[in-house]
Amino acid sequence: GQGLASLRAALERVPEHAGARQELESLLAEGVHFDDTCEALEWLYRTLQAPEDLAALFARRVGRATFPRERVKARLDLARIYEDDVKDLARAQKAVEEAVKDDPTDEATLE
Repeated sequence: GQGLASLRAALERVPEHAGARQELESLLAEGVHFDDTCEALEWLYRTLQAPEDLAALFARRVGRATFPRERVKARLDLARIYEDDVKDLARAQKAVEEAVKDDPTDEATLE
């Protein structure tokens, strides 16, 4: 929506803008424009180097996934965030194990 675009533009100018960040996080909690809001927050958390916030965002994506393949992809994305950004191999491993439980036949989980 238009409001989302305005928030993103404000954050691109001043990433530390707490009010705009809170508004985006509120939109996410309400599920409003979920994918677009996630994309904006992912950019923000990466820009601010906030790996735990980034991991929490990706965990929400796992929770929103409705199909097994979608959930597996979301869990593997979360595992990469835990490994590369949070530097927590134990949580990364757990996310991969959960992906395998979701769909043991998915080729991506076997790599």
